[in-house]
Amino acid sequence: MGPSVADIEAQRRAGRLADAEAACRARLAQLPGDAATFAAWARVRRDVGDLTAALDLQHRAMALGAGPAALLDLADLLLDAGRPGEAEPLVRQAAQRAVRSAGVAYLTGRLERARGRPDLAVERFRAASRTDPEHIAARHALARTLAELGRIDEAAAAFEALLKRRPGDIEALKGLGWVEGRRHRFAAALAAFDRAEAAGADITRELGETVLAMAHACDWSCRAALVARLRQRLEQDMPCFLDPFALLATVDDPAVHGRLAWHLAASVRSHAGPSLAARPVGEGARIRLGYLSGDFNQHATALLMAEVFAHHDRDRFEAVAFCYSADDGSATRTRTLAAFDRVERLGLEPPAASARRIAAAGIDILIDLKGYTTGARPEIAALRPAPIQVSHLGYPASMGGNAYDYVIADATVLPMAEQANWSERIVHLPGSYQPNDRSRAIPASPPSRAELGLPEDALVLAVFNNSYKIDADAFALWMSLLAGLPQAVLWIYESNPLATAALRAHAEGHGIAQDRLFFAPPVELAAHIARHAAADLFLDTWPYGGHTTAADALWAGLPVVTWSGRCFASRVAASLLRAVGLDELVAADPEGYHALVRALAADPLRRGRIREHLLAARTAAPLFDAIAFARHLEAAYQTMIDRHRTGLPPAGFAVAPG
Repeated sequence: MGPSVADIEAQRRAGRLADAEAACRARLAQLPGDAATFAAWARVRRDVGDLTAALDLQHRAMALGAGPAALLDLADLLLDAGRPGEAEPLVRQAAQRAVRSAGVAYLTGRLERARGRPDLAVERFRAASRTDPEHIAARHALARTLAELGRIDEAAAAFEALLKRRPGDIEALKGLGWVEGRRHRFAAALAAFDRAEAAGADITRELGETVLAMAHACDWSCRAALVARLRQRLEQDMPCFLDPFALLATVDDPAVHGRLAWHLAASVRSHAGPSLAARPVGEGARIRLGYLSGDFNQHATALLMAEVFAHHDRDRFEAVAFCYSADDGSATRTRTLAAFDRVERLGLEPPAASARRIAAAGIDILIDLKGYTTGARPEIAALRPAPIQVSHLGYPASMGGNAYDYVIADATVLPMAEQANWSERIVHLPGSYQPNDRSRAIPASPPSRAELGLPEDALVLAVFNNSYKIDADAFALWMSLLAGLPQAVLWIYESNPLATAALRAHAEGHGIAQDRLFFAPPVELAAHIARHAAADLFLDTWPYGGHTTAADALWAGLPVVTWSGRCFASRVAASLLRAVGLDELVAADPEGYHALVRALAADPLRRGRIREHLLAARTAAPLFDAIAFARHLEAAYQTMIDRHRTGLPPAGFAVAPG
C-alpha cells in the first residue's frame, strides 16, 4: 500500500516538502482521481511558495468532489495570493454550511486584516483559538496582529500560549523574541532566538535586530558576544541577511562590511527579477542625471543636497528626481523637488515598474542617495535601469554586487587602498564627499546656558550623535575625561528614555555622578543649530561617527574632535574637518583623541580661535561651497560618461580641484 494522506501531511509538517510531493505523485499514480491527495498536494505547493500551482491543485480537488471544508482551503490560498474579493464569498458559503467554525472565524479575521481592520481581526482570531485550541494558524495570526498593533504584552502572551502547544514552533519562537525585544527584555529575546536556532532556524536577521535595538538603548551587556556571532557567520561565508547598521555601529573593519555587502546584494538581486536590457548612454547635448531617493523631504539628504541640485549646469546636465518619499508637507521637500528639471513620483510601485520608468526617461547616470538605509528600495537599481549607476551620500559602506559602478567618496573617508573591500569603483572629490548647503539659517540669538538647563561655569562637552552610535569604549573614555576635568559636564542628545537611563547608570558605574550628565531633548533643526553655541566642544563617536550632526556643529561654529578609524562611517568627521581647514582636530587613535580634548579643555584661547575660524568658514571654506561641489560632481559624471562612450570599464579616479 502506498503513502496515505496522513503520511503526506506528516512529511509536510516536518518540512520534508520534496518527500511530501513525491508521496503525492506516488499516491495519485494509484488513485488518479483522489480529491484528498490533490488537496494535500496543494498544501505542499503552498509551503513551497508556489501559489499558482497550489490554487490549480485546490481547484482540481474541488472539481473531484472535495468536501465543503475545501471552500476554506481555497479561500485561504486566495488570501495568500492577495485576492480577498474572491475569497470572501467562499468564506460566506462555508459559514452557511456550518463548516469548521474555527476555520470560518480564522478566515474572517484574515479578511478583516485585508480590509484594514486589524482590531476586528484580533477578535475573530481569538474566537477561532477558543473554538479550536489546536488551530495553530489562528494562534499565529492572533499573536502577529497584536504585535503589529503595538499591543506588545498581549502579543507576548499569545506567542507563549502557542508555544505551550508547539514548543518547537520556529516562527512562534522568533515572534516571541521580537516582542521581548520590543519590551526591551533583551535577555528573554535572545533566549527565544537561541531556542529557534536549536530548532533549526537561521536567526542571523534576529540577532542583528537585537544588536541594533540594544545599541539604541545603550545596553552593552552582551554586545561583543552577539557581534562575534554575526562576524563568525560572515567569515564562514554563510548566506545571511541583516540590518547593516548592526555592524556599522559596532565593527570598524572594512573587510567585514564588504563581505556583508555581497550578501545583502545577493538577497536584493534574488528578489528583484530579471535585469533590464543594457543600453548605451545618450548622444544628446545634455547628460541626463537621475537622482533616486526616498528622502526628498525633511531629511538630512535633502538638507545637504538641495543647493547642489539647484546649481547643476543646465547647459550640460538635466536633473530628474525619482522620488519614493512620502510627502511630509515640509518646506525642505518643496525646495528640493523644485530644484529638479522634472520629478517622477514612484511611490510604492513595484521595483520593475520604477526601473522601466527610469529606463524610459533615458537616464544616463542613476545616482542612488539611499543605499541600504531605512525604507530603501535597492531592488530598483539592481534591475540596472541606467547604463551608469552610482552610490552617493546616503549609505556609508559598499552596496556589494554589480548594481553600482561607482561610489562618490574622498581621499579621507575612502582611500583607494580600500578598493578590495568595495564592489564600486572609488571616485575622489576634492575636499569632502559630503555637500553642505550655505543657504541654511545662521542662528541669530542662541539660547543661554540657563535656558538650556546647563551650568554657566562648566566646560560643556556635547555628544549630539544618536544613541546607537555611542560605544562602551568611547563612553569609558568620556568618563575618564570627566574624572580628570572636574569642571566638565557631558551634554548628550536625548535619543530615547532607555538610553538616558542606561547612560546615567553607566556613568555611576565609572564613578561619575549623574548630575554631570545633561540631556538635550529633540527640537526642530534651527533651534538645534542655535543651541550649539552653549557647548565648548563636540565629541565624536566611534566606530560610527557624526555625519550631518558633525556638519551641523561646524556650521554652528562648534569645534569637533574626532579620530579617524578604519571604515568610511568612522572617517566622515575627519573629512569634514579637513575640508574646513581643521586637520588639527583629527586624532589618530583614542589616546590621541583623549589628549586632544584635554589640551583644548585647558586652552580657551585656542578654542576661541577655532570658533572664529569656523564662523569665517561659512563663506570661505570649500566644505560649505555647494556650487563648487556641484562643479566637481559634474566633472566626475563627465569622466564616467567619457569612459563609457569609449568602451572602457568603470575605474577609480580623482577629480582635480577647481
